[in-house]
Amino acid sequence: MSQKLWHEPKAYRRAVYYANERARPADSARFAAGAFAIMLGLRFIAGLRPSPDAHPLAWGPMAGLAAGVALFAAYGLPAILSFVAPSIVIVSDKGINNNRFFGVGWRIQFWDWNRIGLLATGTEALGDRTYRVVSLFDCDGAFLATLALAGDITPGDLARFAAAHGVEVEGEQEE
Repeated sequence: MSQKLWHEPKAYRRAVYYANERARPADSARFAAGAFAIMLGLRFIAGLRPSPDAHPLAWGPMAGLAAGVALFAAYGLPAILSFVAPSIVIVSDKGINNNRFFGVGWRIQFWDWNRIGLLATGTEALGDRTYRVVSLFDCDGAFLATLALAGDITPGDLARFAAAHGVEVEGEQEE
């Protein structure tokens, strides 16, 4: 059997990003506070022993610059990247792989077929839209991940891979 590869819809990834941001707003705030502290720490170090030609930025403008950069890095950049960053799903004889941009970095996940006990296909409502998804569960029934299906991928495509590896499929399986 070959492999199936698709890009998750960007609208789904954006909806997941905003849902996570609403559920855990402190994560981005901690990141912004850390970035702000690091920039001010670097300004402090630069001011300890400046060379005769070096003139570090004054504290007031530096605090404003640090706040702007920290807020952009914590909130603006991930929001902008959610419009262009890819999320690629690969289903192969080895397992299921998901490579995606997540927040402020890349997340590469792989689930071997031996680890997957159930594929549940269905829909998920996020924001004002409904997406076709497949959820992965391990052999003990613990949740692993939910991945959005592209328009040309059917639950039947996934069912064929799952059947070849002895994985149970639950939900719609139309072609």
